[in-house]
Amino acid sequence: MTLKIAILGAGPVGLTLAAILHHRGLAFDIFDRDDPDSARSQGGTLDLHPDGGQKALRAAGLLGVFLKVARRDGEAIRLLNGGGEVIFEGDGLPGPGEVLEDKIESGDDDEQQEAEEAHGRPEIDRAALKQLLLDALPQGTVRWNWHVDSITPSASGPGTWTVGFDTQPSSPAAARQDYDLVVGTDGAWSKVRSSCLSSAEPHFSGITALDVWISDLDRDPDTAAVVGQGSCFAFDPDRALLFQRHGDGSARCYACVRTGEVGSAPLDPGQALGRGSETQGEVDWLVPANREAFLRKWFRGFAPELTRAVLSMRDRALLRHLYMLPVGFRWESRPGVTLVGDAAHLMTPFAGRGVNVGMVDAVELAEGIVGFVRGNGRTLDDVVREYENRMFERSVVDARLTERCMLASFGEDGARAVGEIMSQFWYF
Repeated sequence: MTLKIAILGAGPVGLTLAAILHHRGLAFDIFDRDDPDSARSQGGTLDLHPDGGQKALRAAGLLGVFLKVARRDGEAIRLLNGGGEVIFEGDGLPGPGEVLEDKIESGDDDEQQEAEEAHGRPEIDRAALKQLLLDALPQGTVRWNWHVDSITPSASGPGTWTVGFDTQPSSPAAARQDYDLVVGTDGAWSKVRSSCLSSAEPHFSGITALDVWISDLDRDPDTAAVVGQGSCFAFDPDRALLFQRHGDGSARCYACVRTGEVGSAPLDPGQALGRGSETQGEVDWLVPANREAFLRKWFRGFAPELTRAVLSMRDRALLRHLYMLPVGFRWESRPGVTLVGDAAHLMTPFAGRGVNVGMVDAVELAEGIVGFVRGNGRTLDDVVREYENRMFERSVVDARLTERCMLASFGEDGARAVGEIMSQFWYF
């Protein structure tokens, strides 16, 4: 049976779905609005869980490749209070003598599962994960710079969809293509979600972050000592500094402030700097005085070594507003279209669940598609509906945990509260 599939979005989750389908011998089209260079440079570092991202990579035949490039020392973490006192610390490393690649390459399923569980949650940069997935696909598979203009029911038959593109492809006919299944892996502001499934939009979480990088962390020993080999998170009520080392030698900090309740209006640039409301114009966060003003306004009282580390980071500075979909968000199933990843259940980053949940979405949807194509007696409508029902039940658990971590991070004694959640749910 031939099934024409469109995957709209080539982030880690869309590429995971593509890699699994390719591994199982199924054809598809995958599109992304960005150019390949900017797409590869996006994002920070990700920890992939045995029952999340690692499970998905195994389904794509890529787990062994991942474990060869994953950063085991990237699991190291310290939780501090704003004064710099260490409240929680762990290295996240496998036990002495554990040689995980040998187990993976042995081909023994029991040993492979044991290796996955023993290894914990190794880190990989988002860009490196995307490249790993791209390398598993034939060259030219992803159609970059294709901007989706519309997704509408097709005249070719019930349950089919016409995807229109506002970027001119090679011919006018290619600008509108019909599909039996359209999968929205197009992120927070999903065109597939808004066009086909729901009018719901993400709402502001109440948290704003100054996102700033240092390109060569080890050239600044003082900042490197703060960040460590993995992550260092420092918390005070309504404020958090989240440092992470990356595999390319760079590091990143999210300097986060909570200024409102969930659903409130985000800070404008003037408010972020401690000035009056300034709705016009943009603030250049690469200007040192602006970063200094932000820290004076929001992080007064934090340990000097922490604020100095933030100020030592001068690259790619940007103010970000963190958004989320409502916990428990659902939509009424429609034939021939569905959502995967952030498009389906956008979460804030405070529990590290988002990409893992999305990659499991990709596994479960791919399994349903493969079964349908191979004639298991299910209809495509059944596949979509059953995938969505399982995903709704599974993802709401992670969304609730993420919300709990977010609230703990900005509450009283945040480092201790977050450490207790980590100990209970995943770290040990």
